Amino acid sequence: MKPLVFNAESSQDKESLHNISLKVTNQNLDGLTLIQIPGFSDEEVVCSRLKRDDMEIVPKASTEIRTNDILQLVGDDNSLAKMRLIIGYEVDAPTVFL
Repeated sequence: MKPLVFNAESSQDKESLHNISLKVTNQNLDGLTLIQIPGFSDEEVVCSRLKRDDMEIVPKASTEIRTNDILQLVGDDNSLAKMRLIIGYEVDAPTVFL
């Protein structure tokens, strides 16, 4: 997976980026890697943090997702709305997990 690079000039016509925290409730995702979940493979959304129980990590494309994980996602509003439908519901979580 190629790294995402911010380009100020190309972002002028693009929608603003936002972040949300989603709890994984879709049991069909349990055991899949992040890159296998639609939305991540086409780089519409980036997962910046993953919280599982008391553990917090910066996930990689190969990180396995489990039911009840909390994913911190960054993307435009439309892409984040799609991810809500796929992954689960939004939860209140700090932007950076403590």
